[in-house]
Amino acid sequence: MKQSDVLGAVTILLALLWLLLAYLGRGEETEAKDTGIRRIAMKAGLYLAGQAKTLGWIRPHVKTRLAVLYPTRQIDELCREYYGKKFAVIAAFLLAGSGFVWLIVFVSQQDSLLQNSHELMRGGYEAEDEEIELVITQEDTGISRVYEHTLLGRTYPKETLEQMADALEQKLPDLILGENTDTGHIRSDLLLSTRVEDYPFWIDWESSDYSLADSDGTILNTELTAPKTATLTALLSYRDYEKEITIPVTVYPAKLSSEEKLDRQIRKQLDLSDQSQQEQATYVLPDTIQGKRVSYAISGEGQLWLLLPLLLVIAALLYVGKDKDLEKEMLLRRKKIETAYPSFVGKFVLLYGGGMSIRRVLERLGRDALQPELREELLILLRDLHNGILEQDALEMFGRRCGCASYIKFAGLLISNLKKGNTEFTQQMKEEADAAFLMRRNLARKLGEEAGTKLCFPMILMLGVVMAVIMMPAFLSF
Repeated sequence: MKQSDVLGAVTILLALLWLLLAYLGRGEETEAKDTGIRRIAMKAGLYLAGQAKTLGWIRPHVKTRLAVLYPTRQIDELCREYYGKKFAVIAAFLLAGSGFVWLIVFVSQQDSLLQNSHELMRGGYEAEDEEIELVITQEDTGISRVYEHTLLGRTYPKETLEQMADALEQKLPDLILGENTDTGHIRSDLLLSTRVEDYPFWIDWESSDYSLADSDGTILNTELTAPKTATLTALLSYRDYEKEITIPVTVYPAKLSSEEKLDRQIRKQLDLSDQSQQEQATYVLPDTIQGKRVSYAISGEGQLWLLLPLLLVIAALLYVGKDKDLEKEMLLRRKKIETAYPSFVGKFVLLYGGGMSIRRVLERLGRDALQPELREELLILLRDLHNGILEQDALEMFGRRCGCASYIKFAGLLISNLKKGNTEFTQQMKEEADAAFLMRRNLARKLGEEAGTKLCFPMILMLGVVMAVIMMPAFLSF
């Protein structure tokens, strides 16, 4: 089965799985803006979110961060919405990614030399011989090896010249040597090519002793004990023209491993099969080699399926990244609330010093607070007080929700005043306001220093550009 078929099946299975999950979650309520595919994805995501809650997959720190970010909403509904969107995004990514990988593999297979698993596509009649690397896999053992192979191109017959045949006769003994030094000392396979560059002849090889030297150049000297001579005959043919060239060769013994023997037999069978089908546009590769079923692949192709595990890794990173984004959003909210503290405590001191009660001051600040996150926390505090929660408990929860030491200290001062009726409360709040404005000044200085540090790299780049502009004319003048 082709890799494109497998990946296509995976993509379809993912889509069907997601449709099944959407069907199971058909009763889930989605937002009005969720329509079409997005609505289907959200229903499936919300169904998975419900299963995650049932199985106890909801992470505690996610609940904590959601509660800090959205204090006015129910935590179960927040988790359902958050995990529903997370699963929907991950599913969309996996579907789109697997479809994209399938498209890449499909296009690459259309351009591949290897078609239908056992067919190599030739070029046109004028195409040159093509060197390819075949990955041959024995289907019974699963062992794969890479073999170099020459795919012969289709050619038209041409008129022969006697002078070219004579010239080739002088060169041929040297051309067939391969890794050997001369024809009198043959230890490795000969290069008995059927074509020679710049010559129009087809060359058919024959041997006087096939047990010693085969017609494809294979030297069978593994069982040879002493040097032995054989005669190779090259039949040059071009239309009606033929000429025989005889080349005597002396073969010396060689020691070959079993693996090398197998390699030679495979190359031999490939070359013979290729030559027998050279006039055909399609080269059908043999199903079996030495009695064992094999499969084929072009070296360098077929590795695109590795993108699928990469998609799973990226999906996992997206899953974790959503939690990181949630944490960043929570920290940003706390930072905004902390930044608003100097202004908040300053207004509190001003209104309280004007004769307003603590609750009236909090109500006024809840209406007038410029920072939306702080206004939301103050309104929650006032709602708790209105619902009958003890002032001490409500203030403690306010400080913890804000998540900043300054607000916790502020709540502590108010609680201390409520418990003991502290006569120095006004002075303590003034000191707290002074400390808060000092904190604002230090924070502004820190932010300025960070901004200056971030500008260093762009300034260095600009300096490099300026130096290049200044020095370039000097170099060009030489």
